[in-house]
Amino acid sequence: MKIREKIRKVLTQNASPRSVAAGAAVGMFYGFLPFFGLKTLLSYFTSLLFKINTPAAIIAVTLHDLLLPFLPVVLRVEYQIGFWVLSHPHHFAPKIRRDRLNLDFFHHWSDFVRVGMPLLVGGIIVGIVAAAIVYGVLYTFLERRRRRRLPAAGQLAPGLSADRMESKNKSE
Repeated sequence: MKIREKIRKVLTQNASPRSVAAGAAVGMFYGFLPFFGLKTLLSYFTSLLFKINTPAAIIAVTLHDLLLPFLPVVLRVEYQIGFWVLSHPHHFAPKIRRDRLNLDFFHHWSDFVRVGMPLLVGGIIVGIVAAAIVYGVLYTFLERRRRRRLPAAGQLAPGLSADRMESKNKSE
């Protein structure tokens, strides 16, 4: 069995399109937050808390890591958005100077919070937008796929109407 088929089976096994899409959205949201090392755990526990598809959440947060080569750009965009939201009057952060590119700021909590807060706020905003897009696209795709696979009304088992078949599928 191919990996693609295994993922499809795990995601759709006894799960509604809404549950799978919500799980993927949760995973994508946490993928954009700067909680390195905690994203998978956060998506796992959130999916359990809200009773949505846990494998979809874990797969989505893991697939988000495919952006790793672009992480500096993604983090910079998140930082700029967060800096703009937190600054009054609103303005973007100054350009990065090469002479200031070092990790010494992690030694001082005040500098860590000064950089971390805009990064967190920007990550939340980008994560919400990405989660909404993933939810909408995946839900639409899975719902259309489910409707295509519903048998025609004439092919149903005796005593099972199309309305009962659809309500049975929604309850799953």
